[in-house]
Amino acid sequence: MPSRYRAFLILVSLGFLAVASFGLALTVG
Repeated sequence: MPSRYRAFLILVSLGFLAVASFGLALTVG
């Protein structure tokens, strides 16, 4: 697996995590 693809995958997962936590905060708060 190329390092560039791996870095892109990590960025996507981090972005998804941020969006999910933000949506959860909006729903709960």
